[in-house]
Amino acid sequence: DATRIFRAVRYETRLGFNIESETEKLLGDNVSMIDTISGDRLRREIELLLSEAMPEVSLLRLANLGALEYVNPQLQADKWLQDKFEAVSSEKVTQSAKLELMFMLLCYRLSLDDIDKLADRLKLKSGRLKAIKDLYRLRDIHLNLIAPNLKPSSIVAMLKSFVPVAMRALSIAEDNALLRQRLENYLNNWRYIK
Repeated sequence: DATRIFRAVRYETRLGFNIESETEKLLGDNVSMIDTISGDRLRREIELLLSEAMPEVSLLRLANLGALEYVNPQLQADKWLQDKFEAVSSEKVTQSAKLELMFMLLCYRLSLDDIDKLADRLKLKSGRLKAIKDLYRLRDIHLNLIAPNLKPSSIVAMLKSFVPVAMRALSIAEDNALLRQRLENYLNNWRYIK
């Protein structure tokens, strides 16, 4: 059962042990078996991993084992993702909202084609897929949102079709103070003004 690759890495990080060298070799030699895991089970393993205290460490370990590329070859676990996950952990939102933000940030650097492939592979529900695609579209227009002298009405017009979680993910991914301020103003005030 190739889900044990994910479980071994998750427990290694959670419990602070090192996978025994022969077992680690077997895990690395058999990462191709990840292709045999159903999309639902694979998605569940990723969600469980993202719910842990240090998911970025587990993702980096999976990448080093070559396992992450069997989820999607373009997924990256690196310093950027670690920093963004740490930012998510300081957000004042529910644990399930943190999981969604982390999932979206994991997908942030994917192309639209890779997002579709990942969605198909993991059998993503339509709500999550819409949020990830909204984040992709926001990534493309975010420079417009930090233009000088932009009126609140212009910002509302640009943002009204996007889901709020995509905006929260963008503010973490781009780490721009003006962008964050404008997104917060939209989410907390401007979207409610008639």
